[in-house]
Amino acid sequence: MIIYFISDVYYLLRKKKFEQFDEIIQSIPHLINSLRRYDDDGTLLMWVVVYDDYDDDGFDHLLDIPQDFNVGDRDGWNIIHHIAWFGDDDRSVRRLIKLSKKTDV
Repeated sequence: MIIYFISDVYYLLRKKKFEQFDEIIQSIPHLINSLRRYDDDGTLLMWVVVYDDYDDDGFDHLLDIPQDFNVGDRDGWNIIHHIAWFGDDDRSVRRLIKLSKKTDV
């Protein structure tokens, strides 16, 4: 049995190794919402919003994967809170528009 840490899977997204990332998620679909950051229990999508301020490739890729966008972190913040709080206004608006096209959060 292979054990994946959020940092391992995030590394694949950051390096744009989407094929490897997809293989892991397809083999263990629950990872998308169950991998959590150690500091606030944030999801992988939240991690990407907080730390990937240079491009949206990882964010866009994660939006295409079925997941519960209403999952909250330790403080009750869901992905909308993270998008609004982290990043500049243009990026936040762009990401919120993308998210609204994928879900009804």
